[in-house]
Amino acid sequence: MTDGIASVPGVYVSLDDLLALEHRAPNVSFKPRQPVHSLLSGRFASRMRGRGLNFEEIRDYRSGDDVRSIDWKVTARLQRPHVRVFNEERDRQTLLVVDQRMSMFFGSRRAMKSVAAAEAAAIGAWRVLSAGDRVGAIVFNDREIVELRPRRSRSTVLQILTAIVAHNRLLGVNKGISASPAMLNNALAQAQRRALHDAVVIVISDFDGADDETHKMVGEIARHNDVVALLVHDPLQSELPASASMTVTDGELQIHLEVGRESVRKSILQVSQDRLKGVLAWTQELRVPVLPLSSAEDTAQQVQRLLGALPGRGGRGGGSGGGHGQMERALADAQTDPLSGLIDFPLPQEVSLWPQTWPLRIALVLIAAGVLWGGWRFVHRFYADKYRREALAELEQIQAATDTAPDQAATRLSVLVRRTALCAFSREAVAPLAGPAWLAFLDRSYEGKEFSEGAGRLLVSAPYQRVSPDSDQIEALAGLVRRWIRGHHA
Repeated sequence: MTDGIASVPGVYVSLDDLLALEHRAPNVSFKPRQPVHSLLSGRFASRMRGRGLNFEEIRDYRSGDDVRSIDWKVTARLQRPHVRVFNEERDRQTLLVVDQRMSMFFGSRRAMKSVAAAEAAAIGAWRVLSAGDRVGAIVFNDREIVELRPRRSRSTVLQILTAIVAHNRLLGVNKGISASPAMLNNALAQAQRRALHDAVVIVISDFDGADDETHKMVGEIARHNDVVALLVHDPLQSELPASASMTVTDGELQIHLEVGRESVRKSILQVSQDRLKGVLAWTQELRVPVLPLSSAEDTAQQVQRLLGALPGRGGRGGGSGGGHGQMERALADAQTDPLSGLIDFPLPQEVSLWPQTWPLRIALVLIAAGVLWGGWRFVHRFYADKYRREALAELEQIQAATDTAPDQAATRLSVLVRRTALCAFSREAVAPLAGPAWLAFLDRSYEGKEFSEGAGRLLVSAPYQRVSPDSDQIEALAGLVRRWIRGHHA
């Protein structure tokens, strides 16, 4: 990897980029502004009810409730015993599972999926640290898995970010990296051993290679922990351009795809959408929220929109804010339509057919003028040559009647030539001509001497001969007349 490629924004991530996200992390809240059983209950939500600082609700008294929690004012007003329920405040650890495999080294806009995953992990790590909880990480690629145990310290976050950057810089084509889909299950198995209970496990991946074993392990982790899956995707995976071709490579092999063909495009999209549907179905099957994270949009804004923002200054912790409404709407849409959270591939603006530069515009105008002039010339020539077509048609009739009336053929040919000349030239130039002058005129219009010295002499001599011309002479004269009709200069 050269320094030039490493400096391209969106291709690789730097430690400075992840450190800068610390100032954007406070805009994201993991605090549970939702009931205790919510899928995205945060650090203050507990699996057991008890006395604490965060008021949850008032409900009917049930057998086994602590009598010290009875709200006597509500009980007196409603004439039935009611108790106040609180969320017990507890320290929880957060484990980030960050995917940096070769399948993540892809992006059509803004950034690679691997960069978006690194940014999301950095935002989560900084936010958990600012909330006073422990944070750890499992960072994996196609070759190895690096585990950093959860601790409550800034140095631990720096170690996590350094490990992510190191794995991110190892990605690239022509580096001999072989795709290993099984590494996803290996990383989840390690997370399962680390997060035994009451932990928050955030899996940030494109879930390439997810199978039934992945489904099983995620379900087992979610049984005793809160799991959030950030599905990193690129818009090109959900919609391909209608007419294009592309070359795809994994660093070892490459293939040219004609995505402009409807059958090829549908097959590619079907494979991609089937995999995404299988992962998004975890929301209903495992009650694990699967939140789509697009590599084409700003990561911090998406995380804020998906996980919720901090409550307003005038609100109390436990109130329901605008960020929570966005999060619930996103989850509701994902449950009804698994692909609703994916971002459509933005098509480029239509390119105008009108040239954008003046030289091209001038050239286009000249070409259009040339086409119009050529069309006019063609039409004008077509109508101007109408008399030629009629003369040739009459010549065919004369030749057809030669066998029945050979003595009249020469006379009829002479009349045909005279009539054709009157159509092509002015009457003043043609009508007075006779004898050798007439033949000389025909030679000049035809640029030859066949009328004065060849078969054309029959035009003036045939009517006065005692013996009619034979068939060969008539045939020769007819051929000359045909050539003159087609080639004379009007």
